[in-house]
Amino acid sequence: MKCFVLVILALCCSGCASSTAYHLPKTPPPPSWTGQSGFRVEPESVRVNTGTNSVGSVLVEHDVSLARTGTIKKAIHVETRRGRRIVIPEGSKAFAVNATMYRNGKSIQRFDAIEWCVVLPNGFRREQPGSATVCIAWETDTSSLYEVDEQHGGFAFLPTVSLSGGLRGPVPEIEEGPVDFGVRLKKQVVITELTDEEITLESRFSDGTNVKSLPLRSYRWDTSKSGSPQQLLFKTPDFVIAMNRAPDSKSLEARRLNDPTPVTNERTVLLELLVGVDGTVKDGRIAVPSGSPSLDEKALEEAKRAWKLTPAMENGQPKEQWGRFTITFKLVD
Repeated sequence: MKCFVLVILALCCSGCASSTAYHLPKTPPPPSWTGQSGFRVEPESVRVNTGTNSVGSVLVEHDVSLARTGTIKKAIHVETRRGRRIVIPEGSKAFAVNATMYRNGKSIQRFDAIEWCVVLPNGFRREQPGSATVCIAWETDTSSLYEVDEQHGGFAFLPTVSLSGGLRGPVPEIEEGPVDFGVRLKKQVVITELTDEEITLESRFSDGTNVKSLPLRSYRWDTSKSGSPQQLLFKTPDFVIAMNRAPDSKSLEARRLNDPTPVTNERTVLLELLVGVDGTVKDGRIAVPSGSPSLDEKALEEAKRAWKLTPAMENGQPKEQWGRFTITFKLVD
């Protein structure tokens, strides 16, 4: 999971002084500062609400785990001339995230290193009522930048990492390996708005006690198939949910495409097809595979060869347009 941020964002902590600008890495980071980061979906825990969904419904929920963890091998003390200190004790538990710096919509980082974050239960001064998360950004073989995101007991595993300022200190020694943070991490996707034109979803992360929401995202209904229920695909790297909107626009039905534990022996391939003004298929691609590459390719070939579809209309005239079409295979022994 990447945390995309703007270079102009300020460091999100109170009482910050004497902050230092982040130096973008000029050389490739070592293996301990590259690779996987963020959350990992626990596949067996994915649950899709296949009943009637409306505003406020939990569309899908699942457990997540931290993709990469470790412990701090040696205690770290970072202090400025003005007396601001960050103390990370030996044995502190750490997890990896990634914050990419953008300017005008483009990454300005030649080498995009991960950041290691540590949750300090009593804050970086060991005296605040809630937790603080300190994230450490690699700069060189001998230099890192330390930033504090004070959660005050909130959800500490989605830290705000702006990389716009912090305290410079040593590169920590991290022993990678499984770490138990003592919490169960869960993600929910909740419907917050449902209209004729679009659906708005909110992702919520929880550690069992605290909840943190990500910015809302809206998706427009696919109306390319005239006379058919309006459809939408919610796609993630781990699963795809197909949704059909009810005629009253107030509810929808959902199902997970190619569920690994299905109640039937069916598999579905989703094709994206370019339908010409004459209804023939001009081009196509496999958007969501069924799990059988040979069947998927044959389905696409057949659609291009023989399908005759109703073209999209605009101002009473047919027009060329891409649309999504599903084909369901029933597997037999």
